Amino acid sequence: MLVLSPGGCWKLRSIVKKGGTPLVSDNNGYTLEFNGNNILFWIYSSNAGWRSSGGAVPLQFGQWYHVAGVYDGAHLMVYTNGQLAASSSTSGRIVPSVNVLVLVGP
Repeated sequence: MLVLSPGGCWKLRSIVKKGGTPLVSDNNGYTLEFNGNNILFWIYSSNAGWRSSGGAVPLQFGQWYHVAGVYDGAHLMVYTNGQLAASSSTSGRIVPSVNVLVLVGP
């Protein structure tokens, strides 16, 4: 759970991260990211590898948003301002990471 205010930079950016970079390195952990109007929640599943949920979310420059990524063991969900924005099915446990938790602020 984190509050997000998109700035002038719309490149892929982690909001919160503990683990590797999806599809690139360190196959473990999770990350919640944004890229333009896309909010993506990734986990590294013991059964399925990197899996994500998310997609286009209408974000406006300078507006604050509450975003959350949730995994219940069967579904990955992305919420914005308390409303379900995206969901996808997967299974398995999140492979633990020894990396530090990274929170990115405005």
